[in-house]
Amino acid sequence: MKQFNRWIFFGFASLSLLFTITIYSCSKNQLQVNQNVILSDSSLAKQISLSTEFKSILLNISDIETIIKNNSLPQQERIIDKNDFNEAASIENENALKIFLLKLGYKNADIIVKHTITNNTLFLEVFAAFPELHKRNKECLLAIFNVCRQRKWTV
Repeated sequence: MKQFNRWIFFGFASLSLLFTITIYSCSKNQLQVNQNVILSDSSLAKQISLSTEFKSILLNISDIETIIKNNSLPQQERIIDKNDFNEAASIENENALKIFLLKLGYKNADIIVKHTITNNTLFLEVFAAFPELHKRNKECLLAIFNVCRQRKWTV
């Protein structure tokens, strides 16, 4: 149960970091898109889930999951508290993420960070390939990517 809670925490922290960086980057460099063509969320999710970039993101997440299961240190037995969640939310760069993961007991933090940064780049490529995403708010983007993640098992 503790391992499951740690995985949920790490998944939440990684996805929060990815989405924060991605949404910040995309809003900062927002593309001009044609306002006349609007795809439905489900159609957009289907197209994204079939993209090579999104499939690569899922593979990287799977690799991270494997690394976490096989390469953890004893301090992972400690309880993750509210301060850890607050610290995870304030991570702004690669080095801070690596230090945070090492603090949590992930001895291969550098590999996890590498996959996380790669995923950030891939998310930016998804946004470039699907300019419709720039028209959506944060909640809608999370819903679209959640549908994409679920489609992985049905495609």
